[in-house]
Amino acid sequence: MRLHRQGKIAALLTVEGGDFLAGDASYLDTAFADGVRAITLVHYHPNELGDNQMAPPRSRLTAFGREVVRGMDRLGMVMARATLPGPLGSSLPSPASTKAGSP
Repeated sequence: MRLHRQGKIAALLTVEGGDFLAGDASYLDTAFADGVRAITLVHYHPNELGDNQMAPPRSRLTAFGREVVRGMDRLGMVMARATLPGPLGSSLPSPASTKAGSP
């Protein structure tokens, strides 16, 4: 809002799907340094982080997915939950709902 009032344009760089992490949570630091501020953990298909809303749920987020969420919280990144099924559990930071109309 502050930038809008100043007549400036801003964007939030977001990655759709955490597949780029390739099983290594340290890539979060690289992504953050490169300007990424939000990640949709899963997108079209389940990945190492968890299930999406179209797949039969295993356990929603995997252990690696929970590690990534904690790393994102440490960095102050937005966790976009649009395609994750069900609740994440009370021990994880609150996600952002980033797509209108998503379950």
